[in-house]
Amino acid sequence: MIVEILYPSQCILGESPLWHAERKCCFWVDIENGVLYEYNWMSQTARSWKFDYRLTLVVQAEGDQLILALNAKIARFNLETEQLEWLLDVEVPTSGNRCNDGACDSSGRLWVGTMHLEHRHGQGALYCIDNNLVVQKKISNTTISNGIAWSLDNKRLYYIDSQTRLSSLLFSTKNQVKLFLKRT
Repeated sequence: MIVEILYPSQCILGESPLWHAERKCCFWVDIENGVLYEYNWMSQTARSWKFDYRLTLVVQAEGDQLILALNAKIARFNLETEQLEWLLDVEVPTSGNRCNDGACDSSGRLWVGTMHLEHRHGQGALYCIDNNLVVQKKISNTTISNGIAWSLDNKRLYYIDSQTRLSSLLFSTKNQVKLFLKRT
């Protein structure tokens, strides 16, 4: 197998890879530099956008729009007009926290975890944001939210707190989510 660099982005903290099938592009972020990257698989070219915030998460939305987590806020970004529309605060800006990992479930809800900028134990949480932009805290006292993924039948959400090595299993339906198991 031959490994080659597609684009030398030189990220300080590269995260949140997203394959966008319609655009045939891969997106990723450099959290600390606040940069969103798009690599076009067909043309083998890259574009980037710089934000004045820590950019931690990119999720596909409708058309040429993406959902971004910037510091502790969620925004909609239009790739063609480059317009940023602030949608909500996940946590109050004075908390010292920022968003970290996240993903959408099959019902279109955005699940996003937060963490303290200095990695303080138990200062973060896992949130669910529904289609009406209502934010609900699902798990408290987390440290570094990571590894949010669903089972193939979309009934189980797997969640990891990297710092504490605590993994959780949540059962999810359209109307509710219940914490089932926590283990290290």
